[in-house]
Amino acid sequence: MDEPSAPDAEVPRGALARFMESQLAKAAIAESAGPPVDARGRELADWTVRVVATTIDFLVLVAFQAVLRGLAPRGVVQFLLDIAFALAYLTMFGAGGKTLGGFLTKTAVVRSSTGQPLGIRRAGIRSLTLIGLAFSLIGAAVDVLLPLADPMRQCVHDKAAGSVVIRTGRIFPAGTMSTPIPGDGSASRS
Repeated sequence: MDEPSAPDAEVPRGALARFMESQLAKAAIAESAGPPVDARGRELADWTVRVVATTIDFLVLVAFQAVLRGLAPRGVVQFLLDIAFALAYLTMFGAGGKTLGGFLTKTAVVRSSTGQPLGIRRAGIRSLTLIGLAFSLIGAAVDVLLPLADPMRQCVHDKAAGSVVIRTGRIFPAGTMSTPIPGDGSASRS
């Protein structure tokens, strides 16, 4: 005896699957429109470039803190010196738009509303927020991953200061990292 077949009905999809599909669709539309830009039309830095710049800045901070550790007493004084140095580095260099990481990755931090440099106050807010989020694993993770979903590629510390990170140039000239298309004349000839 044959079992009755179930009527053709769409299997309900989970909320996560619908969310992921909507995010992929938004990303495809955004990609086809070109990279996001700041208030002056300059390209915003993508996530990988920001991670590289942040890693460079982190290594600079660690190196200078290693030197400070040899000069200052241990304990609370050392901890306060570490925080003060990190805040000074991020604020002073950030106020000019570039840290060493930004210089090497050809990026700069500017005000999202005007495209102008942040200034000391906004750079200080950005740095304090960044340092505060670093004390929590969840806060740090959200801060690092937010640009992947944010249309302006902002981290939490960018939103707090009203800043964006823009590209000031390319590390590699356009096209040097792509595979040539056969027949377009860009392939090398032997």
